[in-house]
Amino acid sequence: MGVHYSRVASLATLASDISVNWTLDVLAARVHLSAKQLSRVFTDTYGKTPLAYLTMLRVEEMAHLLRETGLTIDAAARKVGWASRSRANDAFQECVGMTPSDYRRMHLARGSGTTVPG
Repeated sequence: MGVHYSRVASLATLASDISVNWTLDVLAARVHLSAKQLSRVFTDTYGKTPLAYLTMLRVEEMAHLLRETGLTIDAAARKVGWASRSRANDAFQECVGMTPSDYRRMHLARGSGTTVPG
């Protein structure tokens, strides 16, 4: 099995179900590489470790859910795979630069044409 296949397969595996509690060992086993080898190949290709990439995918989906649905922040966090609102808040803020609450408030204000008090 080639390195190209492993890169594509690992990305497809992560993206197939972001709510799974993926570990590097489980993901590596899926694509028939060692955890160290997968981490190196994935980082060389995508510029992030597999688990950092998973966090990015989760944040993107959570942002979509906050913009497009009425799900609570807790429900959106659980739907993308975070058991803890605290972990979701930390990851979201690190990636987006604001909390999920602030993000939703900003998008609600844009949609209504009014400013929502902070």
